[in-house]
Amino acid sequence: MLRRRSVFLTILISYCLLLIIPLTAGGIGYRIMENALTRNVNQANFGMLEQVQQTVDSRLRELDRMMLQLAMNTDVQWLLHNADSDHGIVQMRSISLMKSMSALLNVSDFFDSAFISFRDRDMILTPTAQTGHDLYFKRIQQFGQSGDMRKLLTERNYKTFVPAVEVTDNGSKKSMLAYVQSLPLDETANPKGSIVILVDEQKVTELLKRVEWGGNSLNYVLDQDGKVIAATPERGELAGNIRARLSSAHDSFTVEHGGTSMMVSFTTGGNRWKYVSVVPKDIVMSPIRQVKTLFLQLFCLGAAAGLAVSCILAYRNYKPVRDMIHVITRRKSGTGADTMNEYDYIRSALIRSFDEEHALKQTIEMQAPIIRANFLSRLLKGFVDVSALDRESLEFMQVKLNCRTYRVVLIDIEDGSKFMKTETEREWALLRFIVANLSGELLQGNGFVVELERSRIAVLECDAEDGSEDAWIVELKRAVEERFRLSVAIAVSPTRDSPENIWRCYSDALLALDRRLLRGNAIMYPEDPAEAKRTIYRYPPELEVQLINYAKTGEYEKAAVLLEQIAEDNLTDGQLSPEMSRFLFFDILGSLLRAVHSSDSEQTPPDGFHDPIAYFADCSTAEHMVERLKRTLREICSSAKEARTDQGERLYAGIVKFIGEQYGNGNLSLTLIADHLGITPQYCSAFFKKYGGGNISDYIAEYRIAQAKTMLATTRLTIGDISRKVGYANHIGFGRVFKKIEGITPGQYRELIERERTSDPAASP
Repeated sequence: MLRRRSVFLTILISYCLLLIIPLTAGGIGYRIMENALTRNVNQANFGMLEQVQQTVDSRLRELDRMMLQLAMNTDVQWLLHNADSDHGIVQMRSISLMKSMSALLNVSDFFDSAFISFRDRDMILTPTAQTGHDLYFKRIQQFGQSGDMRKLLTERNYKTFVPAVEVTDNGSKKSMLAYVQSLPLDETANPKGSIVILVDEQKVTELLKRVEWGGNSLNYVLDQDGKVIAATPERGELAGNIRARLSSAHDSFTVEHGGTSMMVSFTTGGNRWKYVSVVPKDIVMSPIRQVKTLFLQLFCLGAAAGLAVSCILAYRNYKPVRDMIHVITRRKSGTGADTMNEYDYIRSALIRSFDEEHALKQTIEMQAPIIRANFLSRLLKGFVDVSALDRESLEFMQVKLNCRTYRVVLIDIEDGSKFMKTETEREWALLRFIVANLSGELLQGNGFVVELERSRIAVLECDAEDGSEDAWIVELKRAVEERFRLSVAIAVSPTRDSPENIWRCYSDALLALDRRLLRGNAIMYPEDPAEAKRTIYRYPPELEVQLINYAKTGEYEKAAVLLEQIAEDNLTDGQLSPEMSRFLFFDILGSLLRAVHSSDSEQTPPDGFHDPIAYFADCSTAEHMVERLKRTLREICSSAKEARTDQGERLYAGIVKFIGEQYGNGNLSLTLIADHLGITPQYCSAFFKKYGGGNISDYIAEYRIAQAKTMLATTRLTIGDISRKVGYANHIGFGRVFKKIEGITPGQYRELIERERTSDPAASP
């Protein structure tokens, strides 16, 4: 009993040791996961900040391009340098400049408004009006500190940003960012004018809101001088201890601000503007603390549950051992079982299991003749691919297919009434056993015997020679007729030289067996020179079924070979009359018609099937009839194969159509297409690659770029709008794919189209 208890404790300790391993690994994994989560949170915050920086930098580059286009405009240059010119010419130049300003402002929705100040002329031009300085600043567009703005226009400004400019336009007040550039660009002392572009501060703050942590973060945009250009949630100055640590290009750190630990991330744009995000550390670490609390709870729960399960499993695993010991002890009393270890009992059980396995193997070996009989039956009927057979399978069935020649002998029990009292299945089985056993003895191991039907037995004879003495066949017929009073018909096929032709031997034997209508129960061969001219053709039902199956499955080569074999067997010996030959061909024609009407696909009958009588009207010889039947057979097989490919064509067309309808969907993917068509992604990918010749992802990208090229050439949409219309989240990824496929950027492509239109006005839309 002590030993049995030690086994239980051993099992329990083993389970506990196994439990410690995943718990330890889980603790280590948590520490790694916690550090990774912290890094990921910082990287996510920094990534959002960089997105804002890239977007704002892109807008600022647009602003610089617009300023440069206006500054270099010929009308602006003329108005700056021709102060005493004729009034009419000034007006014409002003109108032309206003149109140019309007066109530039319509390119991007980021700019709110713009005006150009000509100080010497006391003139301000906007996209819609021309006025003087006093009227503009007092009536048209009022600035909160208009005096400061007018003073700023008299000073030298180079890409100067003025934040928080309060502008009143038609009674509506907005906070604007003013971008000021003095004119001319090369003037350093006494500017003659200025370009002022106004940007709604709300558009910049909307970009900063992408980085807000549920409204708990402070986000700033600082220019190269450290001046706050925009901030959320409301304008305010950046704390000094934070500003002092913004010297590098980008970084993240933690500071104490107002008694709260804050996590600061910042990055620097191409124009040396800094983008700063200040988030309370408690907000950032809150999800990580929740994960940590949940992990500790799950760790404790898992340890308790694991210990409980270990006890349960240890008891359950020991209980069968204990019960087995009790059973063995009761059945083998007095054998010293009390002093034996449980493992001795287990070893005894394993020995008994091995004995049972050996007995089962013997049972399987006893079933080997049944398996061999089934295999031989299918081999004779042509249902086995001989080239795919392996040596191990043949050895298991004790079948050898390495003989020089083969032939098939069919034995039909015509009448067994003198041997059987009642024709029960038991007595028929006894008859087949007698004939099969007698055939095997006479063959002396030179072949195989198999029961095919209730009254038919087949013999596959190996290494037989045509024209050799068939003494064993004669002896078999004599023995079954004299000793067992059976009436049997025996048909012998010609020899063939390879196992692939065994089914032909079987077909020849069937044809020979049909000769019993004329020969009675004699031993029959496919050709008998002593036989007079035949009055009936040979076309057994087995060959007809085989021909129909080949036609239905589209296997033209096999069907044509079988058709030629039937024609050769009936026509080459010249013993079949012309009338019976025509009956044979009409019978084959009827088989083909049955193949068409019994097919699963909706096939159209070939030409001539509507009038079978006239089908062979233009055939003067049997060879012509065979060729006509082969042409019809080819049409039937071709239609059967085409019916199989229709589904593939429909599936490919469905994929292409769905891509054409959904190319603007950013979520378009292999999984979405497969779900729409009700197939698996793996099958969808493999099918498209095989059928279309390329990857489905490459096709989607090329289709999107083709649509984008059309939009670039025919519309004035921005590249960002076009990228979204063709399914890309931003213009950066769109530009990368466009350049990979076309070799140039979208902007360069549009410029190329514009140059072609300029050089050839007739090509303009």
